[in-house]
Amino acid sequence: MNTNTYGMPAAAAILLAVLFPWYWGSGFLETSDFVQQYRNDLLSLNAKDILFVVIGALEIYLYLSLRRALANTVSFSTARMALLLMAVTVGIFHATVIIDVFFVYYGANLGAEVIDHALALSAFVGLAILFIYAVFAFTFGVSVLRRGNDAATLLKVFAVLLIATALFQVSVIFSVFNVLLFPVAVVLLAFYFLRNPEVVEVV
Repeated sequence: MNTNTYGMPAAAAILLAVLFPWYWGSGFLETSDFVQQYRNDLLSLNAKDILFVVIGALEIYLYLSLRRALANTVSFSTARMALLLMAVTVGIFHATVIIDVFFVYYGANLGAEVIDHALALSAFVGLAILFIYAVFAFTFGVSVLRRGNDAATLLKVFAVLLIATALFQVSVIFSVFNVLLFPVAVVLLAFYFLRNPEVVEVV
């Protein structure tokens, strides 16, 4: 009898699938002035900042759990490295909440022009990090698909969806679709964990 040791990652995936569209979707629906909204977000601390950190922590946990699962089945060296780099970039991106903390405590001592330049720089850095993440996610997806029958069906579908989210992310304009697409991919990952990834699937 095999005991599934990936119940926690599966639960984390379901939670992320709920929190991710809640956080990012509300951001798109709250206002059409995204520049002003971004400015307001960086100059204040509230419950959304905590949610932002929680989402990042869940995402990191999932990537590292999947990396461990792949190590327990067959050799996915490229995919496992890509997952590690994805976890690192997600950590860096969500660590930008430190900028919010800085502006809340020290923003009053800075001039409006300095704040505007800092906001523009932080936006550029954030987009650059997301672009790098997309490259690693695309690499992971392609690597899994190239394994052919060595990869479980659910993992291959997850890889396809992750490739799509990576392409949307790079486009910036179509990244809004990831508010719905990424949670779907994460739910599939939850099912993959529930099927016990330590058991090699023969396709």
